[in-house]
Amino acid sequence: MTRQLIHKPSILLALLLTVSCNKTGIFITPEVLGESVFEAIRNKDLTSFRKFIINKKDETWFLKTTTDKKNAKDYIEHKIQGWASHDEKVLNQLHEEGKEKGVDWKIAKFEKVEYEVHTKHEPNKADIYIHFSSGNNPYQIKLDDCLKMGRGWVIFDDITFYN
Repeated sequence: MTRQLIHKPSILLALLLTVSCNKTGIFITPEVLGESVFEAIRNKDLTSFRKFIINKKDETWFLKTTTDKKNAKDYIEHKIQGWASHDEKVLNQLHEEGKEKGVDWKIAKFEKVEYEVHTKHEPNKADIYIHFSSGNNPYQIKLDDCLKMGRGWVIFDDITFYN
């Protein structure tokens, strides 16, 4: 009995550390980003998928925090425009590529998220790996060069599906 009481505060603390709040609501951790992107791909949910892609609000926040404003502005604007014109295509390609590799999206199960921060000199940039399974087969999706913005971690660069 005592053991359960000890674990309940631990679980609550873990939840508070994983999902904390900022002015915009939920702060997106790498784990939240990975699991949410998996669900969006699995369900071909473009509205949800778009919530986790870098956008103009992220650009505004980032430009307030960087010293290399000119180069950063051009690069981020290029990425935002690229995502705006290809997000639906990317989502559909990932879903279809999964099917081609044997994923049955109806029974696919999220397993875990792992991530690697690039370097101690770039603590706000990481590769995020989504692990999931379909049947007895493990799969992985890599979110390359995700950035930590004011609202949390967002998709910035390529998404690669592989098993």
